Amino acid sequence: MYKRLLYIFSLAFVLTSFLQPAQAAPDINIDEDVAEEPAKATAYRYWIDDDTNRKEASLNGEDIESNIDVSSLKVGVHIYHIQLKDQYGKWGSTSDIPFYTGYQNTDEKEDNSNVSPVEKIIYWIDDDFDNKVTQAYKEADISFEKDITNLAGGKHSYSLIAINSQNRAAIVAGSFYLPTTDGSDDSGEKEVTTIVSYQYWVDDDKANAKTLPYTSDDISQQIDYTQLTGGVHTLHFRLRNNEGSWSSYEYPFYTPENNPEQAETQQPITGYRYGVNGKSVTKNLTEVDNVPSLAVDIAIPSAQEFASVENYEFTTDNASKDVKVKRIGDLTYYIQFKNKAGNWGEPVFIDSLASDSTIRTAKELELQHTLGIRKLGKGDYDIAKFTIADNNGYYFGSSSNCKVMLYQDNKRLMTFTPEQMVSNKSTLLAPGTYFAIIYNQDQDGSIRLTGSKNWVNDPVFGYANHQLSISSDTPGATIRYTLDGTMPTSESAIYTAPLDMTQNTRVKAIASAEGMSDSYIQSYLVGDFDPQTCADPQVNYDGRKVTLTSSNKNADIYYTLDGSDPTTQSQLYNIDAGIAVSEAETIKAFATMDLMNDSKVITYDVPSYYDGNNKVSVKIAGNLATAFGWCGGKPQQDILNVTGNVNAADFAALAKMSNLRLLDMNAANTEGNTINEQAFAGMNIVSASLPATLTTCGKEIFANCPKLAAVIWNSNSAIPADALNGINNPNLLLYVNTKSAAPAGINNVVASGIAENVVLSTPNGETESNFFCPKAFTAQKISYTRNFTQETEVGVCQGWETIALPFDVESIKHETNGEIAPFAKGDKNAKPFWLYELSPEAGFQSAASIRANTPYIISMPNSMAYSDEYILGGKVTFSANNARVAATAASSSKNPNREFITTFEQIAKGEGIYALNVGEEYQGYRPGSIFADNYRDVKPFEAYLTTAQAAQAFSLQFGGGVTGIDNLPVKNVEGVKAWTNGSTLFILSDKARKVMVFSTMGMLMKTVAVEAGETASVNDLPSGIYIVNNKKVAIKR
Repeated sequence: MYKRLLYIFSLAFVLTSFLQPAQAAPDINIDEDVAEEPAKATAYRYWIDDDTNRKEASLNGEDIESNIDVSSLKVGVHIYHIQLKDQYGKWGSTSDIPFYTGYQNTDEKEDNSNVSPVEKIIYWIDDDFDNKVTQAYKEADISFEKDITNLAGGKHSYSLIAINSQNRAAIVAGSFYLPTTDGSDDSGEKEVTTIVSYQYWVDDDKANAKTLPYTSDDISQQIDYTQLTGGVHTLHFRLRNNEGSWSSYEYPFYTPENNPEQAETQQPITGYRYGVNGKSVTKNLTEVDNVPSLAVDIAIPSAQEFASVENYEFTTDNASKDVKVKRIGDLTYYIQFKNKAGNWGEPVFIDSLASDSTIRTAKELELQHTLGIRKLGKGDYDIAKFTIADNNGYYFGSSSNCKVMLYQDNKRLMTFTPEQMVSNKSTLLAPGTYFAIIYNQDQDGSIRLTGSKNWVNDPVFGYANHQLSISSDTPGATIRYTLDGTMPTSESAIYTAPLDMTQNTRVKAIASAEGMSDSYIQSYLVGDFDPQTCADPQVNYDGRKVTLTSSNKNADIYYTLDGSDPTTQSQLYNIDAGIAVSEAETIKAFATMDLMNDSKVITYDVPSYYDGNNKVSVKIAGNLATAFGWCGGKPQQDILNVTGNVNAADFAALAKMSNLRLLDMNAANTEGNTINEQAFAGMNIVSASLPATLTTCGKEIFANCPKLAAVIWNSNSAIPADALNGINNPNLLLYVNTKSAAPAGINNVVASGIAENVVLSTPNGETESNFFCPKAFTAQKISYTRNFTQETEVGVCQGWETIALPFDVESIKHETNGEIAPFAKGDKNAKPFWLYELSPEAGFQSAASIRANTPYIISMPNSMAYSDEYILGGKVTFSANNARVAATAASSSKNPNREFITTFEQIAKGEGIYALNVGEEYQGYRPGSIFADNYRDVKPFEAYLTTAQAAQAFSLQFGGGVTGIDNLPVKNVEGVKAWTNGSTLFILSDKARKVMVFSTMGMLMKTVAVEAGETASVNDLPSGIYIVNNKKVAIKR
């Protein structure tokens, strides 16, 4: 690539205005040559900054002189804008000139004798201030250069600071454009960019610009100018390359007055063409008036076809040889139709981005040694890694033309041109580990890293009478060689005598000597025997990558991915990279070698492909397992979408994927449009979406699937009566297109987004009974029932459990006591219970309702101390009508210390999962009073806590210090008497029991233990009225 240089010049008139001392601002006198005026410029106009009051003047010569009063401008940098007008009255592009005004705006003239001289200049490109350049200021007309070889095509900016002897600074900012071409540079190499489309419009009518695909070097386009007025107009034309950059041109043209043309009448469509990034396919059609729909297969180019190596993202790791490579490029799809007259209509464009990622293993390059590098195809590369210990000048070179980008600590340091690589010049390198990206190598070669020029002379070949001799001018050198075209190494055969040759082949050799650096690898082609035929490429596929091999070890293999026959202009196979497929596509390949006949073209249909995320496509039924050969036979996520053709072998492969949770086979085509009995038996899936093409299926297809919570039957056929036998989950959702497709007796049926009645529960025992909603629906009726069995005690923290439901609750009923509601709701017609949610600050706070997908703690009064109608132990049903049930997603409540997480599926106990000790004591804590870590499984419709602060357990805390027990009527206990005498309370009981003392607000003040037949006295109560056994007593002090 030629060295592109940016020149910035003639800044003297700007700098002298910038660096005046702090005194009166001068009038500006701008006297400059306009370098690119139109041939017949007749006038100009100018303005300052954003001032819309433009001044216009005639132009009688080539010089422009404007005297502008800037006394009213603020101190700082301003922009002088100027435009030229041609003889046709058209205004040209605007030129922008920055200038600076002084510190005081008065009418005094400045004394230029006091101007401090400029001493130095600092400049940089774009935002790259870290690589700024500083140089001394020597003369008024400044000319400096900046290497912009590595800048991408398009618009860039430059910034310049001038500093005088008083350390005052002035800033100049501007912009420039770099085109991206498809030509050759002075090294003979081709740029990788290509033109993909062009655009044109007339005058200022850019809103109606026409965009067309670029399909050939010659562009011919008819423009209807019958609607234009007579006179001079401007045709704006620009080309767009595959990197998204535009190059623009303008052409003036003349139209006569009153020159109408007959408009073309509508004609039948006879053909179309389509493609991507300039590659076109043309098809003919039988004459039609319109095309209502059209299915076309557009082959997506591989990333290396539309992105250059310089734009790849390389991520290196000094501790590893693995290098992550990401390639991103622009794709422009189009389709266009042709009428009977042979004219093409307006194309339809779709722009998108494409990318791929891979990992390549770097080869180790040792100091003083040589590393062989094979020929590299377009967009391909090789990687070498080396480490140096000393800060020194090193000779880093190659035996043939190639480019090299050098990386250190994940940053690109420099790029070596082919000329630099073959010249073997010294480069100063600091100690460290480096990665060299080698590319644009059009033949086999080698690279070498040495600390001096003390290297062995390259091998020299001699051939006569079918005998090959190899020598080196370095005395005592050892020569190692190969006869099959592979790269020689330290393990290759040692040359001792001339070699008898028996067939055409390429011989490669390297020379080495003690205390010296290796020579480069050199080769010789033996070609005086009858040619043989290259062996056909052999294919191996692991589900991710296709590997091509040939028994002719050094054969070049060329291939295509779009089904077309390959040629030597097709992509060259890289033995180190293989072919990373992106879909179940067709590969065609052939092998070729020097002085051998080409092999036959072999065709390989990639049978299946797994994208590494959640999609697998099966082209040839029975090959689903093949797609997962590279990742241990199962997907890397717990979600899998299966498309393509599948049979019983594929179902067997799915059944072995124990990590699979959500399975979507809606777009799959099953053999015989059926599924065999027990096809999914024993799987851990939570949801299964079945193929839409099913007409029937075997029985018990989900037998022994304990986690299954949803089945989506996408077919319009009825589900066989025994197909869902063996499912024991009462919370299972069955989705069908029509209700009649569901078997009789199946509950919780969702037909076309509506469920008549959904009944949910938490069964006793070990059944998981998960709930999962893969698609939102509306339930005309929905309910959830739980049996509350924990006991509560007045004034004691116990009897709590967690609850979370997938719908907004409208009604709550106890099996015997009717309507109930949370204390916080204040419903006087409903019996109260306790409901709390996580506080945003800390602990828990009371809640008045149960909202969908929100976690709560809940406690039903269940103590014999309460009146019978307020005891709510037993079954409680939560329900709603016409409730919207959203698709299941993660949900929780948070505060700075805790996260309270909803779960509708059973969660196994584990570290960091804090579950309430429902139904049993935990280390002395009463049942339902503490969240314990790694304590028990969390059931569906419950919730659990997590925390960033490790602890064994968390006790329940309530806002305001309240124990969570609100005022409830208690029973009058026979055999208990209470009275007071002054400041003492006396309690007599006929048997041993605990007697509670309440305030008139219902707060428990004290619990007194009384023995049978004895009178207990309480002396520590403050003055006030108290309630004991439903009777008021007074304490006076």
